Amino acid sequence: MRKKLTALLTVGFLLTLTTDPLFAPPIPAEAKVGGFGLGAQAYTFNRFSVFEAIEKTAQAGGKTIEFFPGQKLTAEDPNVKWDHQASDEMIQKVKARLAQHKIVAVNYGVVGGKDDAEWRQIFEFARSSVIAPEKSFRSRAALAAASF
Repeated sequence: MRKKLTALLTVGFLLTLTTDPLFAPPIPAEAKVGGFGLGAQAYTFNRFSVFEAIEKTAQAGGKTIEFFPGQKLTAEDPNVKWDHQASDEMIQKVKARLAQHKIVAVNYGVVGGKDDAEWRQIFEFARSSVIAPEKSFRSRAALAAASF
């Protein structure tokens, strides 16, 4: 029994190593520091706005950021929240701030959808707005695997 379990775990581990690159595009070279994708999860700066989190990531030498839903967009307007329901105008502002600081958005989460329609909205936001699919670790694979 123990040999079977060890063999099964080994095969699972090897499959993870060999198939993960198929679903996880590499982090772009411009978003690496010393060969590694280096950045912050915006929740690290959850007492600050999205704009401030981008700035603080850049100040710390980071090149990537992972967003989370519900963070205030700017310090000037704390009632405007950043999430998958963002307007096109809001998305453009975030894209501009990312470009200004040379930060690449690589992920969005942790988030849940209440129904299929909201899940589609979440995936579309991640795929087509701030997080470009070729720069996202999981958005293409997750979108491809989701059944709507």
